[in-house]
Formats: sequence, structure tokens, C-alpha cells
Amino acid sequence: MDLRAYERVKFELAEILNTLPRDAAQFQRRLDLFARLAEDRFNLVVVGRFSRGKSSLMNAILGMDRLPTGVVPLTSVITTVTYGSEERVTLHFRGSGLIEDIRLDQLADCVTERGNPGNARRIELAEVQVPAPILRHGFHFVDTPGLGSSIPENTRATEAFMPEADALILVTSFDSPLSEEEIAVLRSARRLNRRVFIAINKQDAVTAAERAEVLAHVTGQVRSVFGDARQEVFPLSARNALAAKLAANRAGLATSGVSALEQALIGFLVSGRRQEFLLAMCARVGEMVAPDAGAVARLDALRASIGARVVPAVQTEPELASDIPPCEVCVRIEIAVADFMMGYQARLGRDPATRTDLAARRGLCGTHDWQFEKVAAPREVCAAFAPVLESQAARLRAAAAGRAELLCEAVEHMLPDALHCPVCEVAATARAKATALVASTLAVAGPITPRRFPAICLPHLPAVLSVLLDGPARDAFLSRQADILERFADDMRRFALKQDAARGWAFNKEELGAAHRGSRALVGAPAAFIPPGGRLDSTGADA
Repeated sequence: MDLRAYERVKFELAEILNTLPRDAAQFQRRLDLFARLAEDRFNLVVVGRFSRGKSSLMNAILGMDRLPTGVVPLTSVITTVTYGSEERVTLHFRGSGLIEDIRLDQLADCVTERGNPGNARRIELAEVQVPAPILRHGFHFVDTPGLGSSIPENTRATEAFMPEADALILVTSFDSPLSEEEIAVLRSARRLNRRVFIAINKQDAVTAAERAEVLAHVTGQVRSVFGDARQEVFPLSARNALAAKLAANRAGLATSGVSALEQALIGFLVSGRRQEFLLAMCARVGEMVAPDAGAVARLDALRASIGARVVPAVQTEPELASDIPPCEVCVRIEIAVADFMMGYQARLGRDPATRTDLAARRGLCGTHDWQFEKVAAPREVCAAFAPVLESQAARLRAAAAGRAELLCEAVEHMLPDALHCPVCEVAATARAKATALVASTLAVAGPITPRRFPAICLPHLPAVLSVLLDGPARDAFLSRQADILERFADDMRRFALKQDAARGWAFNKEELGAAHRGSRALVGAPAAFIPPGGRLDSTGADA
């Protein structure tokens, strides 16, 4: 089971709950179960002596150089990092209940000894939200103050937070591995029955022989604390990992050692604590669906599938922007249509020849007629369409004088359509240019990035493919579109789940816009719609 499969089990549990009758007596119980599913999160506490590279490692895992780092101790401020559509920081002040929102680039002024010496501002907690993909699935990182610093409260603050952890990352380093304070953390984790992932940072600063010696020493120390209980040790370089992620260098990320740590964290997340969570939720939902044989069977099948799924050997999160732009073809068509209509309404208002041409075309198609009415003043609408109505009236009189059995056909031929609509011509030309431009961008060799592989709605996808040559770019492009659709689907399901759980305050920006973005991905933007008759053939030319 990977992270997406885990979430889909949660979504299916929510669907089973939604199939139950709306029993007033069970309302609060259902709401509590929805809330458990919606608020599920995994507290991952990062501990270690100061200057070990805890914040550097978190930056590397998040793939962004945004958390403050340094070689001097930080203040005794716990910093949590969760998912958010936009960067933001909320400070909570000790003993007052006051909060303050600041920019992320101001965080160092609040949580470092340089910016807030001795925590003179009495900040108890800094909540950071960033659009890092790994956080979307419930990871809740907690960056603790360094152990063994000259600030005694740092160690106390870290030890006090450990019981809140679902798992810990203990960050030590090759230059001075496992201090007494860090071994004490291992003993506390054993007493609390917490899983610990030991990261030995700065492997890039030692030789291969030194690396092997330190690794053997740390492994022995860990075994002396935990015995046969499995606690994994990961040699790594947080600095190299962050550089590799920022450069989209997969080979460099693999050699940094951080990708192995990430895989282990995800494996424990979905097959350890999270598997227990899913099975417990199945049991709770089962108590409510007992009278419904169909729901019981569905739940039994879901419960059986949880234990049968395994974590894949290699697992990566699609590299998608947190706020995926709309379909690039739609945007270009909308711009072209808007520009044309602004000038067209002026010409219709003052140029008799333009009005005569529109009447001969039988007016605009329905889609663009409605758009024209929205942007044009009533005077321009009247001046433009009075001649159209008069010409149509003349056609009706001519039809009335003809043979009765051809009346219906004659009236149908009078209807405005995309073949004659001048705005459809503009839209079709813009579509052809936009698809050619997107295809030319895709055909260039290079890494798969959100900028190079833009989102394209399903209606415009065939047009792009029709001018994109066969090859790796086409396959990568289609895979990227599938990733985008799945991202939109996840946002829509999360929105529905939080809505069912009455957790509207927990919506992020992507979830709030999920209905709009999902619909546009399926049918395109209204202003970019071209009615039948304005389609493109396989060569990209107007049919």
C-alpha cells in the first residue's frame, strides 16, 4: 500500500458511511467517524543535538530551503510543519493565548537565538504551512530545539513533546555520533514504545573508511538500547539531498541517502501506525453498518485488502506544483476570444458592413452569443443583432412561401452554428496555435517539470496529441496529465470528507477550489468552449 492507496481506503470508508440511512440517533457518531478520517495525521518528531542538521534534513525531505538553519542553538521553540497551499507561519505565545501570523522568511527572527535570544518573546509554538507534496498525506513534522545546548529549556521542551510522537527521527552526525543526550532519547523512545529512525548526517564530510567505522559504532549503540527490536540507521547527507532535489537530480538524491530514509518513513506510515488506524476505523464503521448486509460485505473486503497490500520497493510522489495552473490551451483561447470581442463589439456598433456580415452568417453561435451579451453594452447588442433578426425574419418569410414539407429543414438551416460564427473562427485559430505551441515545448528533450508539462483539459488533450510526435515525450505527457487528474480527484475527495466531518475550517486553498478545477479538467473553461463544427482534424487544421 502506498500513500495514495492508503488515502483511497479512507475515502472508501467515508463512502460506506455515506450509504447509511440518515439516522438522527447516529448523527453524532457518524460525525465523529468522519472527523477521525478527516483529521488523521502522523506526528514525526525530529530530535538531536544542535548543529546536527535537523532543520537541514527537514528542508531536504520537504524539497525546499525554507526552514532556518545554523550552527548555534535555536531557542526553545517547537516548530511544526504541515501542508498548506501557501506558505504561512502562525506563532503561539506562552501563557497568553495570543497568536500572530508572519511570513516564512521572518521565522528565523522568532525561533533562532540570534533573532530571539533566550526566547525573550515567549513563543511557545511556531506552526509552519508549506506546499510540500510529502505533507499532503498527513505527515506532520515537528522540529524540536537542540539537545545539550547552553539553553537548558531546549532539552526540556524536546523531552516534553516526545509522547506526542508517532515516530521519531534522531539526527546525529558522522563528526561526533550519538552523544549522551541522544542515547537518552533512544532510551526514552524504547520506554514509550516509539519507532526511531536514526539519521547519521554529513556523510559527505568523511571518507568511506570513516563512514563504515561510524556506522558500525552507531549500529552497536542502537542495538544495546533496543536489543533485537528493529531500529533502522541511515547514513546520509542532508546538504547533498537538498541540492539534488532542487536540481531534480534523482541519481544525486539516491546517493545522498535521504531517499532511503523517506521510503522507510512512508513504509512505516502506511504499514505500521496507519494500518492499525485503518483496521480500527473498519471496526468502528462495522459497528454502524451491521444491519446492512451489502455494506458489511463491502467493509469485509476492504478490511481484508488492508493486510494484503505491501509497500512497493520504490515509491515517488509526482512532482506537481501546489497550485496547478488551468489548461494552457483554454487560457490562450480565452485571451484570444476576449481580445476579439472587445474590438468586435466596437466594429458592430459603428460599421454597417460588419453588421451585414454578421447577418449573413446568421449571428453568433449560442455559446458566443451569450458571451457577447455579457461583455457588450445593451446598445451594441441591439445595434449588432437587429439586422440579424431582420435577415432571419426574411428567411422565415421565404420559407413560408416554399413547400410545406421542407419548412423544418429550412428553419434548421437558419440556426446559428460554429461553422459560420466569427468568434468560433477566432477560437479555432487560437486553439490550433496553442496546441502547436504546447506540442513544440513538449517535443524538446529535457526533464519533466510542471512548467514544461502544463495541465491540459480533456477536450483539448486530443488536439495536443495530434500534433505531438510519437516518442517518450508523449508518454511522459500523458502520465503527467494522469497525475494531475488524480491530484484533482484527491482534493475533491478531501473536500467532501472534511465537509462530511463539519471541518470547514480545515480546508486548504486547493480543496476549496477542487470542484471548479475538477470540472474544468473534464470539460474545459466555458469561455474556451467551441461548439461542434469547430473541431480539429488529426493534422491540427480546422475540420
